[in-house]
This record gives sequence, C-alpha cells and structure tokens, in this order.
Amino acid sequence: MRETGALRPRAEGPGGYAGRVAMFSWAMDDWANSSFVTVVQTFIFAAYFTRRIAVNETLGSNLWGNAIGIAGLLVAFGGPVTASLPTRPAAASRGSSLLPPPASSAPACSGT
Repeated sequence: MRETGALRPRAEGPGGYAGRVAMFSWAMDDWANSSFVTVVQTFIFAAYFTRRIAVNETLGSNLWGNAIGIAGLLVAFGGPVTASLPTRPAAASRGSSLLPPPASSAPACSGT
C-alpha cells in the first residue's frame, strides 16, 4: 500500500509548526511553574517560616526578608558568571559537566 503525503509526518525545522508548538508549550509550562513557585514562596512558606520556625513573627519576618534579599543578590551577581562557564573553550576540562546544560539545548525547546 502506498503512503500519501497527507498521512506522513513532516519533519520541520525550528521555525516550523512543530517548533512553534514546542515553544508555546514550554512558555505555558514556564508561566504556570513560575506563578506556582511565587505563590508558595511568598505566601505559604514565608508564613510557615515566620509563625512556626522563628522565635517570633517579627524576627521571622526579618530573617525571611534578609534570606530572600541575599538569595536575590546571589542570583543577580552569580547568574551571569555561572551562565558564562559552559561557553568557555576550556570549561570542559575544568568540570563544567557538573552544571546543567544551557536552556537552548533542552529537549522541550528543540521540538524533539
């Protein structure tokens, strides 16, 4: 039996339909995951930390705010440095294989 062109899946490049669907799927997943993490970190875990773990709510709020501020500074200053490590030529010999792959090589983005 002969296959017709309509029944065969077409292999399309990154700009084709499959690439757009994969990118849209990744964007929706990232959007949903970002809001979930924000809600849990801001409202659920922060309230739990200040009321149950810290000695009192005032000290807990102070400690939580300081921890979030320090984490933000670490991301702001450490992110560009960490992101540049895998792009250096000699990075493979220095153990950059311990770092996760860059986002551009993620399977969800490549359309595979």
